[in-house]
This record gives sequence, C-alpha cells and structure tokens, in this order.
Amino acid sequence: MKHKFSLILFILILQIGAGYSQYTSGISTPDRSQPKANNESDVAYRLASGISPARLRDHMKVLASDSLEGRETGQKGIQLAADYISKNIRNLGLYAPNAQQGYLHPVAFTYSKWLDTDMYISGKRYRLMWDYLAMPENNENKEIIKDSEVLFLGYGIDSPEYSDYKKADVKDKIIMINKGEPWNKDGNSCISGTKDTSAWSRDLKMKLKVAKEKGVKLVLIIEDDIKKLVEDNRSKLLSANLQLGNLKDKPLTTANHVFISSTIAKDIIGKNEKKIIKARKKLAKGKPSNVNLETDFIINMAKEVKVLEGNNIIGYIE
Repeated sequence: MKHKFSLILFILILQIGAGYSQYTSGISTPDRSQPKANNESDVAYRLASGISPARLRDHMKVLASDSLEGRETGQKGIQLAADYISKNIRNLGLYAPNAQQGYLHPVAFTYSKWLDTDMYISGKRYRLMWDYLAMPENNENKEIIKDSEVLFLGYGIDSPEYSDYKKADVKDKIIMINKGEPWNKDGNSCISGTKDTSAWSRDLKMKLKVAKEKGVKLVLIIEDDIKKLVEDNRSKLLSANLQLGNLKDKPLTTANHVFISSTIAKDIIGKNEKKIIKARKKLAKGKPSNVNLETDFIINMAKEVKVLEGNNIIGYIE
C-alpha cells in the first residue's frame, strides 16, 4: 500500500501585525556525525539542496526593502510581498490549495483604536492611561455616556448565594463596583462558603455580562493599582489593536467598562464618604448595599473600527 506524503512548503507566511511577533535568539549547531541524506528521489532532499545563504539573502533583500514599507497590514507593501512570494512558489512548481484563490489564503483582522476618551467628573478632566484605562476592543462605540449620578453597587455580583442587584434599579445607569467578592467575619467567601475565591473574583467577564443583561450603560471598576494596569497594557493602547477575524459588526456580550483609580472613585463619592463607609461595613458582613452618588459624569468612548484584509501565502507539493 502506497502512502502519499504531503510536504507543506511554507516559504513565508506573511505575519500580519509585526508588532505582535515573538522572537527567539540562539544558534543551533547540526550534528555533523550523522551521515548526510543524498537520496535524489526524495522531494524533501531536492528542495533542501536548493536552499543556500545566497538565495535566502536575495529573498530577504526584497522582503525587507524600503519599497515594501514594512509590509503593514492593509497597506501596499503587504500586497507587493504577497505577489513576490506567489511568483516564486509558482516558479518552484508548487500546487495552490485553492484553484480560484491561487496561493492566497485570506485572513481578516479587525482594527480598533480610540478617537476620543476624555472623562469629566463635575467638570474636572481625567486622562486615559493616566487616571483610568479602557480597551477599545472590549467596549462598544458610544460617543457620549453621561449621567447626573453614579450608583455604587458593591461588587457587581449576581449569584443565588449573594447578589448586589437585589432591590437595585440599574437599567440605563452608570455603576461603580469593587473587584473581588465579599468575605464574612470567619474569612470565608460569602459565595463559595470556603476560604477559596469564587469564579466571580477570577473572571471579571461574569460581572460585565450580568451588567449588560441588566441594562447597565457603563461599569466603573475601582482599580487599586491603576499605574501597574496601565503599564501592563500600554503597548496595546499606543498602537491600534488588531484582532483576528471580522468582528466589526459582532455584538459584545459585556457592558462598556472602565478601570478607574482610587482618586477618581473618591472624587465620584465626594461628600458621600460616610454613606460609602456604612455600605462597605454591610458588604463585609455579606449584606448587599448600594449608594446613589450625585455627580456630573461624562465620558466619550468614540472609537474607529476597520476591517483589514490580508493573506497568508501557501503552496504544497505532494
């Protein structure tokens, strides 16, 4: 019985979004004690024999040239690179996986970036990546979100064992929540009943999904170490975010949300500090408590979203 072996010859996959590439360094020395393969009937041997430093250098001179402008997704340079690679693998006699598309394997990327994200509390301006953090790919495009009050809603949890939403009117409201979950005087979670955290602490999306289902228009999440959170996500915000696939019209299952510093939280609380302290004492006993905080809150969450079309280049030899 003959076995057909397919060798996928992948001269170059155009790695779109070069900023996300991973690099490794090091030198691997081949084991010269092993006999060299010299079977001319072996396709792999014949192809490998055609690889030389000079050939690789010639290809790299083209692909890394200024004329290709960095091969950025959706730009002229990436198409020039695709044409160059397609021509070369055609000259090698490789088959195209798809007769209609040829050697092109379409790949879509969704590009998103903030256009305007200023936040104002009672007229005072706060800045993205300084005072708060919001990721464009995790929020819907909304030019203005504003209200005359913010509802402090404990931890934003809704479970059979404990719910901050009990007797709380949150539809079309802005809510402010703490991370984590409530713990009783014995040091046990009010949800799991043990000293182990529940899924509500480990997965923030659970809180954001509930908020979306309840009709909340914005969730403010109090972040104790906003500087570290900003630093960890700085590179994502300084350049446009790319996600695999066409996600432009895909609805989000989570509510719009912003991570805010403790300073912003204090400014929202304002003169209601005693009410918040009282509410937090109840929360510490596992009793839900919420507080309406009167404040003029405005945030602009306008963003730009584009779908960029790219291609991998693939050819094969049976």
